[in-house]
Amino acid sequence: MLDTAVHHLKATVDKEVSYMMQLLEVIGQLDTLFSASQHVQSTNEMQASMSHDASDQITLQPSVAATEAS
Repeated sequence: MLDTAVHHLKATVDKEVSYMMQLLEVIGQLDTLFSASQHVQSTNEMQASMSHDASDQITLQPSVAATEAS
């Protein structure tokens, strides 16, 4: 009877450890996804800033050319 209880307890602990390992794996994947999304957001913000700077230059260039033509 004691052997059965110990065997059942070990099986329960093994199952719980398996669940915890799966949970840790999911947490690691979520951490990776979060880091990747922060990188993408940072890259998008940098590109938007560069695009904004480029559009400022484009709008300024025709007026410079018009001034030189005058």
